[in-house]
Amino acid sequence: MNLRIALSNLANDPFPTLVGMSPSVKRVLTNVQIKAKDRLCVGFTLNGNRTWAKHAGIDRDPIAGHRRWVDAVLRTMIDVRQNYGHIFGSAFMWGLSDKNLNSQTWRSAEEVDWLLGLLKEFATGKWLEMAHKHCMHVFMLGDENMLSDRDPEAVEKMQRLSDQTKQYDWDFRLAIWLAYWMEHEINRHTDMLVEQRVSWDTETLRRQAFEISHKWLKHPDIAIRTWTDGNRTSGGFIWDNTELVFFRTYWPLFWPLLLRYAAYRRIKAKINDGK
Repeated sequence: MNLRIALSNLANDPFPTLVGMSPSVKRVLTNVQIKAKDRLCVGFTLNGNRTWAKHAGIDRDPIAGHRRWVDAVLRTMIDVRQNYGHIFGSAFMWGLSDKNLNSQTWRSAEEVDWLLGLLKEFATGKWLEMAHKHCMHVFMLGDENMLSDRDPEAVEKMQRLSDQTKQYDWDFRLAIWLAYWMEHEINRHTDMLVEQRVSWDTETLRRQAFEISHKWLKHPDIAIRTWTDGNRTSGGFIWDNTELVFFRTYWPLFWPLLLRYAAYRRIKAKINDGK
């Protein structure tokens, strides 16, 4: 894959350094015209929640960092919809991988239960309120059967959230990855298509399985990972021309201005390529 990587050496708290956009960046982001079907898709791998809570001295509450995860999601998505709806048409965010649910990572079963509890709380609260106010279709991507085995109520509430916001699908799509791993999703849906006895060749079969499993979400233009110093993608949804952007800042401290600069880089690259 032809991936371009940008590293940002931000301090733990980026707010003091982010006083505003330069006039040239603001001018490009304000004046750019993008057809609705070509609006950017951005993905987020949201790391650093627990580490931030520890450094902030509030880690006695086991989900304090994860609550700030939700706050940062709301802050970022609301900024996108209020100020840059003409640039972004969709987004996706990591919630829990399939390995998290199967206790194959460092997350304890107790922490996963706390996270699922937060998920159910916000699926009927802040996420639903945000979706209606800012015209966003919020839905789950991942293995619903796997998640249901662990917490059927979580699947039910995410499905209800999707049903209650699907009228906004043409405005903006926000996918939350739960029980997700890209290769697992492709293989799972490939098997389903094989069972239907479709007559496609292997390449077409896997390509269709990919699109079906990701609900035809636009291939990501930008994939952002926080609290990292390397090029890990965690088995996420990236494509040949996805630009990977890595920030050394905790996700709870992620500020929308960082996304604006990532969008500016992508748009300028397209302008320079004559697109």
